[in-house]
Amino acid sequence: MTCCGHCQDAEGFFNDWTARRELRRYRRKGPTKSTQLLLGPLRPDAGGATLLDVGGGIGAIQHELFGEGLAEAVQVDASSPYLAVARKEAERSGHGERAAFVHGDFVEMSGEFSRADLVTLDRVICCYPYLEALLEASMDRARRVVGLVYPRERWGTRMAMKVGNFWFRVRGSAFRLYLHSPDRVGALLREGGFELEERAHTFIWRVEIYRRTAGDRPRPSRGEEG
Repeated sequence: MTCCGHCQDAEGFFNDWTARRELRRYRRKGPTKSTQLLLGPLRPDAGGATLLDVGGGIGAIQHELFGEGLAEAVQVDASSPYLAVARKEAERSGHGERAAFVHGDFVEMSGEFSRADLVTLDRVICCYPYLEALLEASMDRARRVVGLVYPRERWGTRMAMKVGNFWFRVRGSAFRLYLHSPDRVGALLREGGFELEERAHTFIWRVEIYRRTAGDRPRPSRGEEG
């Protein structure tokens, strides 16, 4: 399994112009509504915690949680322009030394990352073709919580994605959008030892917080034994 072409072409969509535009909006208005709904349940867990933010974009989640006492953050993203913007904003906000930024496909690189207390995927699974692999890697890296924002199954969302994917094909891009089943998302997380703790939504987005059950602890990774 490889996502090479898809992830490489993601930079054509998540480019420098869109990254700078999102940063300007964030500085004026703060996180988007769906990200605010994701952050709400995470804030009480942030003190002294570590964060692995998958596809973190401009880094809004880490920027907000550092204000709640977050200890460290790692952001991995397929878009180098977004990583550059997130890094500059982290430095401007004074927590650059506690944040790391990694470019690449998280699924293929997941074994290189230490486990984190909090793992977030804010509007990420709709941009990745292999749902099972992405959630498995995310759960494996999460000590306590996995937080997700992804599209609701609505007629309008399906049509918008079809139009978007037609546009990508016309442009010769391998990047695609995906409407993964919420039932499948929930089943995979439960199978992985996580239980749904909170759910919210906007008109477009589902926001879900899954917490690892007390009796299901992650196995040590290579290099973490002992």
